Amino acid sequence: MSAPKYEFGGKCFPAAGAVSQDEKTWSIVAHVSPIITGFVGLPFLGPLIVWLVKKEESDFIRLNALHALAWSLLVFVAIILYVIVSIILTCIGIGVLMMALGPILSLAILAYLILGAVNASNGYVYAYPLSGEFVKEKPAGPGEGGEAGGGAEAGGDPGKQPGFPHAEDDQPRGPEPPSEPPRQS
Repeated sequence: MSAPKYEFGGKCFPAAGAVSQDEKTWSIVAHVSPIITGFVGLPFLGPLIVWLVKKEESDFIRLNALHALAWSLLVFVAIILYVIVSIILTCIGIGVLMMALGPILSLAILAYLILGAVNASNGYVYAYPLSGEFVKEKPAGPGEGGEAGGGAEAGGDPGKQPGFPHAEDDQPRGPEPPSEPPRQS
């Protein structure tokens, strides 16, 4: 029986093979570190450090850290916009409404970080809602190449995962080559 996955607006992708306890632990650290680094105003710093240090070691860690980093950056930008809008609304007298939303939004952000950590502990890569679309790379399914899922070491293009659409796949191609060679006179 496989481990349960909890999505709640995000998406879970199974790991491409067995995941060690060390990989799970580092992935959990990537998901919960924004809680700690957020106290210094840089919630993206924890996942960024995990990604920089462990990205070559394991695809599971790299993808979890990348998704946590994308979520943290999105939240960081959203908080900056929230503060700006709150200041403007306070100046016109209705900023109290925004103050009431702050704790609710903070709890939602915290819940998604914990959700990412729980899914990582169960062997899943968790793509957060909204920010999951910024991370184009997904884990490969079983039997789709090495641990990198069809990357350079599997003879494919690094950064591309088989079975998933890529941005360049939708791009129009150049003109079609002529069907027959030009005639010489």
